[in-house]
Amino acid sequence: MDLLGADGRINRAAVAAIIFADPAQRTRLESLIHPLIGQRRAAELAEAAARGAPMFVIDAPLLLEAGLDRECQEVIYVDTPRAQRLARVSQTRGWTEAELDRREKAQWPLEAKRAKATRVIVNDGDDAALGQRVASVVHQMLEHARHNAGPA
Repeated sequence: MDLLGADGRINRAAVAAIIFADPAQRTRLESLIHPLIGQRRAAELAEAAARGAPMFVIDAPLLLEAGLDRECQEVIYVDTPRAQRLARVSQTRGWTEAELDRREKAQWPLEAKRAKATRVIVNDGDDAALGQRVASVVHQMLEHARHNAGPA
């Protein structure tokens, strides 16, 4: 399988097949990509601070694995029941149960992520329900920041 498609774009399925089959290749890819993402994140954080943003959100699937939680005042874990995770990735990405298992095994166990989180949002409904739960948590965090005169 070619790593580049005919359009010159990265063939994500081909890359995934390599990195989820070989931990050394995954580590190698992360060592190349994480510094670039870190530079971009730092630039965006500086820009947000210059604008006076009360909060900066890092949405990263490997937040804990990469040690980014050390940069965060809060870690929010979005908890979705397994059956729903499987249904969603089957529908949106065409993944099998084995593919979901393979990818989840390459990450920290879900229980460890839950334990490291300062807040948990349960995502067991539709997008509107999740949006309301996220909005509620963001509101709580902004209120906390206002009362403590610091960024959330």
